[in-house]
Amino acid sequence: MRDDRLDIAAVTGLLGEMPPTDPLYYYMGLAALVIAMIWGGVLAYRSWEEAHEELDPATPEELLDAFRQARLEGEMDAEEFARVREKLEQAEGRERPGKPPGQPS
Repeated sequence: MRDDRLDIAAVTGLLGEMPPTDPLYYYMGLAALVIAMIWGGVLAYRSWEEAHEELDPATPEELLDAFRQARLEGEMDAEEFARVREKLEQAEGRERPGKPPGQPS
């Protein structure tokens, strides 16, 4: 009577005979898993490093270069550029006390 019924366990292989496994497939799968985990760790570390990267603020010289470029492209007039340059030189003088503005450190 058992032969007439569908044996789900035998069909799914839960209680049936398992095919022999080759150790090569086991080790290749294990090696692929280890490589994937190492690669994932590298990507995670790079993402973490990028998220916690310290960005240096723009220096007055870099800002002045950007404003100088804007002046050359006609986005600023000469009076506005002079005013911005004066403000940057004042800010630079406050950052480095004891040195006159414009003198490199």
